[in-house]
Amino acid sequence: IRVSLSQQSDPSENTFVHVICAYLPSSDHSIDEYIKYVNDLVSVISSLESYGPLIIVGDLNAHLNAPTNQQGNILLESFSDCNLFIASSSCIAKGPGYTFFSGNRKTTVDYILVSTPISHSIIECYTHDHHDLNFSDHLPLSVMLRAEYLSEFQATGHPKLNWRKSVGDGLIPAYAQDVSDSISPLLSRCFQSVSELNNEIISVSKTLTLAAPRHLPSVRNRKIKSFIKDSELSSLRKQSRKAWERWRSASRPREGTLYEEKRDTKKKVRRYVAMCRAREERAKIQARDTLFRENNRTRFNSSNPRTECKGLRVNDKICIDPQEIASHFRSHFKD
Repeated sequence: IRVSLSQQSDPSENTFVHVICAYLPSSDHSIDEYIKYVNDLVSVISSLESYGPLIIVGDLNAHLNAPTNQQGNILLESFSDCNLFIASSSCIAKGPGYTFFSGNRKTTVDYILVSTPISHSIIECYTHDHHDLNFSDHLPLSVMLRAEYLSEFQATGHPKLNWRKSVGDGLIPAYAQDVSDSISPLLSRCFQSVSELNNEIISVSKTLTLAAPRHLPSVRNRKIKSFIKDSELSSLRKQSRKAWERWRSASRPREGTLYEEKRDTKKKVRRYVAMCRAREERAKIQARDTLFRENNRTRFNSSNPRTECKGLRVNDKICIDPQEIASHFRSHFKD
């Protein structure tokens, strides 16, 4: 992402921000393997930091806060020259003081680190206590940074405009005046009136429209509604959220009806998400099959394979008798 992280409007102030997603070996791997992966990560950081600031997110499987463990000491020593700020474990971080839970055991192994020069741009860093689409025993983390985007580097596109609201707010005259001011130089150079320019634009647009189908392929619209907007999924998510809130209000018991309700509602969401994904994938496959059957350009005709054996060469002799051929095959494949 090319952004300006200062208040200046000089394009030379723009720089790249690289986001690295990291997953280091867990404690059931050897410490030598952990060191190898840490060295790889440091090499990536060293190769990118000259191009701009970095954001590192992921499961580092280390305790960087006191008391640290062996993996944490290795990571802190390796990061000592990388000029990184541990945002998710700093005083600005909000949310639970842990990121991983297993029974009653709660630890912090997931982190967000940012380059120190952009640490002042952090608006919020948060460890989310719950999310109904998170099925992991790790809590989600997020960070929000403030950045100034210059207009010349903004993504271009065709936004969907609210014409009805524009008419109601009386914005159309200003828009029309802006267009008129923009085309006035063109009128003075090429045409005598707006109507002549309009006719020329219509002619060019019609030419482009008619030429495209003769040379360019068309794409059939096979858009499938995302299951995230599914009404039943929304209902299950609300139930899971309410069950989790009741469980949290009761001091998070590890057994009992509230715990079972929280667990069962989350399982329902997980199963329904899996079903929706399977349904969406099945719809995509069916759409491709339909296109294959209906589109002569993509369908191919395969000839029927020959199933008749007219002869078999055995020891420089051609066998024709079907019984003899079958006998040779049985002998060859008997094992």
